[in-house]
Amino acid sequence: MRALKLFGALCVCATALACEANESVGVFCQRITNTPASTRGDTVTTTTGLRYLDLREGTGILATPCKGVAIKTVGRLENGAVFDSTLAGMQGEFIPGVKQIPVRGVEEGVLGMAEGGLRRLIIPPALAYGSESRKAEPGRGFVDIPPNATLIYDITLLQAAP
Repeated sequence: MRALKLFGALCVCATALACEANESVGVFCQRITNTPASTRGDTVTTTTGLRYLDLREGTGILATPCKGVAIKTVGRLENGAVFDSTLAGMQGEFIPGVKQIPVRGVEEGVLGMAEGGLRRLIIPPALAYGSESRKAEPGRGFVDIPPNATLIYDITLLQAAP
């Protein structure tokens, strides 16, 4: 809990810097969105092609552009092979819109989630690594990401900066 409080203080500071830079320079923090284009059953498809399904609704603060978030993730390929996970280690922390992480679909996918929520993201290659492949970190037990891979992330939003 103490780590989350410290993270919150860092997010408020980083968020203020990001938004100030966005207003004065216009490029540091992009005001990204995940505008729904269609819904099929419980799955939402956005205008960029990201698909998501809320597995558990959260009840806390909503994740918004240019404000810090802390998440836990499990990333899988379509065949179920795990290529990334924070569940056994540290949480992931970033500010959506600042391009701190390489997978744009994760930045977009957390938007609108409430703290405590669990969302499955189905990320097309254009919002992930495209035609590039990614080698797994040796010794961690993860698989490589092949070119043009659709990525599936289960994201739990631990904390969002107000």
